[in-house]
Amino acid sequence: MKKTYITMIVAMTVLATVLTACGKPAKTNETTEETEVTVVETTETTVVEETTETTEDKTVEETTETTVEETEPARTEPTVDRPTETTMDNQNPDTTFGSLGNIGYVCSLQATCECDLDACKIDVNGANPYDVVYDYGTDYQAYVDACDWTLVFDAEYYKATFPMLALQYHNDDALLLKHFQTVGIHEGRQGSANFNVQAYAYNCSDEVYNTFGRNWAAYYIYYMMNNAAESSVNTVTANNGKTVYQQMTCIYTALQLMEYDWVNQYRVAANAAEVKMNAELNAFANYRAYINAHDGYEAHDWAINNDPAIADALTAMGSTNGRYAENTVTQTDNSRVQAYYGYYAESPEHYAAMISGDYNYVGVSNLYWNESATRGSQFDVYAYNLNTVI
Repeated sequence: MKKTYITMIVAMTVLATVLTACGKPAKTNETTEETEVTVVETTETTVVEETTETTEDKTVEETTETTVEETEPARTEPTVDRPTETTMDNQNPDTTFGSLGNIGYVCSLQATCECDLDACKIDVNGANPYDVVYDYGTDYQAYVDACDWTLVFDAEYYKATFPMLALQYHNDDALLLKHFQTVGIHEGRQGSANFNVQAYAYNCSDEVYNTFGRNWAAYYIYYMMNNAAESSVNTVTANNGKTVYQQMTCIYTALQLMEYDWVNQYRVAANAAEVKMNAELNAFANYRAYINAHDGYEAHDWAINNDPAIADALTAMGSTNGRYAENTVTQTDNSRVQAYYGYYAESPEHYAAMISGDYNYVGVSNLYWNESATRGSQFDVYAYNLNTVI
């Protein structure tokens, strides 16, 4: 047994009103058109000694995130790089349902929440209270409805492979399947021990590979739509002996990307190294925001009273020193969704956590809104070292 020491820095802001205008602010070192915020809690540092079990192979100081370039199949450079390119003219796509061209086109489109801040708000009392809606359109949904997902998805495998995602979704198997059917396959996540999308991309026909390239979602759909013919293809290991990965890339919402971009701008201005955004840490940030919004916790009360849960989460993400920080904002007007970097930058406690050299990774939540309580919650969380799937 090893002892994990949790260093937790917490800071919280109450956001009484938000902007009525929409649009991304100009990139300057000053926050423009931001509303007044009130800092209601100063930064406090809590060091908790918690006994957790760790394994000796999780002793690296910092891991390197896997990138698409490092994990893509070693074949001729593909012509598809989702989500901005497809193999056909976007103005005149192949409209034949089930064809290679149509699958490739439909699976290349972005979800609404990737480009619209207003789609980055979660109703904690809604049908899916745990995550944004990944809406890829009616044509994409037609493919989802036409496929046998048992061919590529096993809920227990998914939860074991992505433990923070499982925590974010409160281990709801039905909603985790929806996650996999939408953004999960666009990220090339492995949903079953029997199907790895990179292995399939290595081993499928040249026609399929040259059409889809790095359009990961298209491989899953094509495989399920044509399973009778494709079932003979090795979908577990690469025939050329190359390593295959359990997630190929990460897709973030418009809010997460804007927040991440600005956090690093502030860090660079302060001569601090940029942090990396991590998908599992994002999931934990989303979990924190849900807990505050849904259960009515104030500021960091949940974190302060649940140190063992935070220690378990960090251990599950491969952290070996338990260094953790969180910034949070409470919003009491749901008229607009926005990134929150400006408010954090204006508060000394939040800013200190944002630019601290003690952290190498950041997780950014979306806005979790509780209409009955007329309040919402957003979190940025930081960790020193992680060892996750990607």
